[in-house]
Amino acid sequence: MKGGDLPQTSIVHVWNNDADTTAAAKSGRDVVYSRTSFLYIDYPWERVPMSKMYATEPVPAELNADEAKHILGLQANLWTEHRPTDKSCDDFTWPRLAAMAEVAWTDASKRDYPDFLSRMKPDQYQRMALTGLAASQDEPADQLATELEQRGAIEAKKK
Repeated sequence: MKGGDLPQTSIVHVWNNDADTTAAAKSGRDVVYSRTSFLYIDYPWERVPMSKMYATEPVPAELNADEAKHILGLQANLWTEHRPTDKSCDDFTWPRLAAMAEVAWTDASKRDYPDFLSRMKPDQYQRMALTGLAASQDEPADQLATELEQRGAIEAKKK
């Protein structure tokens, strides 16, 4: 978008600001939304907690219905130089991708973060742990849930 006149058939990948997302869609170009501050999942949990990813809105409010159709979807990014092990990649990827999928596939008016969390735990975390995603094979699901709670990725269990 900044490099000059793009062919109308160009698909724009936006990671740095919403103004480019809006400009591309308003110009009739398709967009893949991949904002650094919301969708870079190699960032520490403190910087991009699951609640922040869930709050992502890939369709700018200033787009009309026809312009909004140019938002093709979302892309999350995980740069492995920041996550050097498979376990680290899994731990940073899978819980947040569940949140991203719900954002991508659910109308904004129907998204409900507390409901999402209630559906994630304990069943989805258990499923991830049992398949080896977001936890090593020897790490029990309740330990994974405790670690995620400590990082603020999920709400603490009610005692």
